[in-house]
Amino acid sequence: MRRLGLLLYVLAASMALAGGITLNTATRFEFTDCISTGSGNQTLTEGQYLLRITDSDVFICYASTCTGTSGEKFPQNTVILLNISRGGQVVSCRSAASTGDAIFTNAN
Repeated sequence: MRRLGLLLYVLAASMALAGGITLNTATRFEFTDCISTGSGNQTLTEGQYLLRITDSDVFICYASTCTGTSGEKFPQNTVILLNISRGGQVVSCRSAASTGDAIFTNAN
């Protein structure tokens, strides 16, 4: 019983230290229905971003254009915390079915 109590105490303490992610929804970049020939680009400023992929068939390019076979494919329901370095990063997307959605929300 003591071991269980100690284990629960350690678990609770580690969860308190982990904290959470604070989202700044005022700084949000959204790609809705990324087209097959590549969407327009957006520039992410320096900081952390929560990337959410809400549809299937989404390719993210870290460049001003996203055409042909370029980009990194992400499955639906992907959630990733990205760090964008000083100077920012240009991002675009594409989707073969022209239905892909990607949302970048500032998480500083």
